[in-house]
Amino acid sequence: MDSLCQTVWVISSFLLFLFDQGTDALTALLFFLDGHYLEGVLTALLIFTPGMAACMLELRDMWRGKGNILKAIVYLVMCPLWALLTHLYSVFNKQWQSKALMLKTMEGFLCAAPQLVLQLSFWMRGTLTTPMEMILADQFNVTKQSGDVNMTIFGRDFDSNERYWFGIAQFLSILISFISVFSSVIYFNRLEANSVRSVGKLCLGIPFFFLTIVYRSVGLALLLCFLRWWSSIIIFLLFFTTVLTALCIGDRFGRSCLYGIWSLLAPVGYSRDPVSPLGYYSIQSLDILEIEELSQPQVVQDGQRSSYFLTSHMLSSLLILFPSLAILTVLVHRAQVISSLTISTTSIFPTSYISMVFLPTLGLCLAVSLLLVRPFLSADCTKGEAKKGNILV
Repeated sequence: MDSLCQTVWVISSFLLFLFDQGTDALTALLFFLDGHYLEGVLTALLIFTPGMAACMLELRDMWRGKGNILKAIVYLVMCPLWALLTHLYSVFNKQWQSKALMLKTMEGFLCAAPQLVLQLSFWMRGTLTTPMEMILADQFNVTKQSGDVNMTIFGRDFDSNERYWFGIAQFLSILISFISVFSSVIYFNRLEANSVRSVGKLCLGIPFFFLTIVYRSVGLALLLCFLRWWSSIIIFLLFFTTVLTALCIGDRFGRSCLYGIWSLLAPVGYSRDPVSPLGYYSIQSLDILEIEELSQPQVVQDGQRSSYFLTSHMLSSLLILFPSLAILTVLVHRAQVISSLTISTTSIFPTSYISMVFLPTLGLCLAVSLLLVRPFLSADCTKGEAKKGNILV
């Protein structure tokens, strides 16, 4: 039964990876065709970030005498294709399933998560492709440009009806990126926590992670939309807070930085022991890893580690991101009155929506997440652990 569930999960991971990468590649192509070169370059670069990470890990293994430089180059140049082939091969060879799922997890955290925030910010700013303009022209403040001119892709002309489906695919890229991030967070935290099979933790974890991803992705997209490059200060503070917390609870610097990047939208790595492997390793070293894991003393998962990590993540959302959104709301409204205030007010929606729709909705998401985090940690603790915490967790 477990083998069947693992195979179903691998096939689902393969389809999600295929659609996510495919729609992102189409979005990048549409940006280039419409002359949005910077947006197209950023979208295309994010597609290759998992390959860059896999290449660095292979180079690390080569430094330790296990990796291969040619394999590292293949990861860098052909990571999306390699990941898809790994998924297909793992259906018939169970030994490769953990690596295939880890490649999908890396894609979710390193590609889908920043892609979700980036594409949302482009949409909010009004930097749209012609097919997306056709979809949003009637609902938002969008002016259709060259609506009757055919689009030529690789020598073939597409009329307005066919371009409409391109816009649907670009819209789906945002939705699929969200699903990809959400599934990666659920899978990776399930991979780490042995008690995740309990129904209580799953029922509490799904709304907690869902609301946390919605709050952070929309909040960061708003900051990128109006503050542009100045929003990098807020992003760095969120990253630095997670890195500092991970260092204080025993993780090494490299792993702390990894958790800092992966936890920008949702907490990741809070229940993993600092000395346990992440799950990405060469297939040839599986037997060595199993012997090493058996020879190492079993470390009991400490509930305080999860408590510190989740508390830090929620406090950064409460004390860093939400005040930044409140200040952003004030600055945008003041910039409409004071012309000397150099704050962008260009958006696809009326700026009054920031204070009337976005801020209350995001505040509600944050409030519900704060209410769910303590019972979620209690369900996450293994049987017999002392559930010591603080005012939040």
